[in-house]
Amino acid sequence: MTCNLTSDFRVLNVSTQRCQAMQGYFDNLITVAVPCNSSCVYCMNLTFCTQCQDGYFFTKDNLCSAQCEVRYFAEVPTKTCKSCLFDCYTCKNSQACLSCNQTTDFRILNANTSRCVPLPGYYDNSTTVSVQCPVVCNECSSAKVCSACSNSNYLRFDNYCYARCLTGTFADNFARKCLSCPSKCLSCLSAAVCTECVVGAFLRIDKLCYS
Repeated sequence: MTCNLTSDFRVLNVSTQRCQAMQGYFDNLITVAVPCNSSCVYCMNLTFCTQCQDGYFFTKDNLCSAQCEVRYFAEVPTKTCKSCLFDCYTCKNSQACLSCNQTTDFRILNANTSRCVPLPGYYDNSTTVSVQCPVVCNECSSAKVCSACSNSNYLRFDNYCYARCLTGTFADNFARKCLSCPSKCLSCLSAAVCTECVVGAFLRIDKLCYS
């Protein structure tokens, strides 16, 4: 039994005694084998490579490409495009980002960690796209935990921003925080000026409360 290498692009498989497609071709159930994409050594069809040529890498779509798309990096030993970390736009390996996408992911590169961190006003929820902080927060670590407040809001002890401070605290306009009033003050204007004392305490001329 013989096969036609020149016109059918087939070679004899000794084990099966069938004429199989030669390297770089695939069987399409017709006499003449069909050439694979030029980037493939072997393939199942035109859109499914099983081995890539040197200098090409398997993509997530089972094709071979000379360059991996964004959010993937070329792993040379396996000739495969591997996923970057979730926060990277481009990366050099599985541990370090090369660039970030400020427009769609709202992230910037931290040169010390080589990771893409959220822009100010956004927080990381371990997905590609950073999440915008609540409108009352300038900075936050989650939807319920603020670290800095927007104008006209103050950070209370529950780590959220509010327009007003609770009784026993005062609004520090510089730090944008609610700070504790002096001892025995029910309400105050600052750490040195009480306006009302707790029951059993009295406001003295120095604007502090004493019992």
